Amino acid sequence: MSTETAKTSPYPPVRRIITGHTTSGKSVFLEDKPIAGHKLSANSDSEYIGLYRHDEFPASNQDTLKIGEEVPQFIDHVASKPTELFSSTGTTFWAIDTAPHSQSKFHRTVTVDYAIVMKGTMTLVLDDGKRIKASAGDVVVQRGTIHEWLNEGDEWTRVFSVLIPADKVKIGEKELDMEFR
Repeated sequence: MSTETAKTSPYPPVRRIITGHTTSGKSVFLEDKPIAGHKLSANSDSEYIGLYRHDEFPASNQDTLKIGEEVPQFIDHVASKPTELFSSTGTTFWAIDTAPHSQSKFHRTVTVDYAIVMKGTMTLVLDDGKRIKASAGDVVVQRGTIHEWLNEGDEWTRVFSVLIPADKVKIGEKELDMEFR
């Protein structure tokens, strides 16, 4: 783990723009604002920026209007569950800023993750010890394996990731559950 846990990401908040519909069906912007990151735990070397979350799949694009409203209010489902890494019934969209010389724990989620490295280089390590570096512009499709992320560089990294619930991997008769080591 990094000795720089007190530091915060040098990257600006991610600007989140959300669209929706008026009562007459016209397209509108529901939200346009920067979203700051937060740590999932006090000793975390990463800041998680919750960008969007649906708790159902397929997702609903139906806006919730209050009586008399022309433009609906955007309900931020990520902000209401800030330490919940993913939805078991819908999709979750994160930006993750990771401090230099730090690593996650080995873990498995019961998800398919689409991760896009936007800044820096991250090393993905599997439980057999194999490693691969992913640099800005690279995409990782993580399919329920035990893995950890390392930032071995001297700069912060930023990775965008969409987590989609998946069936548990089955090896013979054994199902592989969510796990953190």
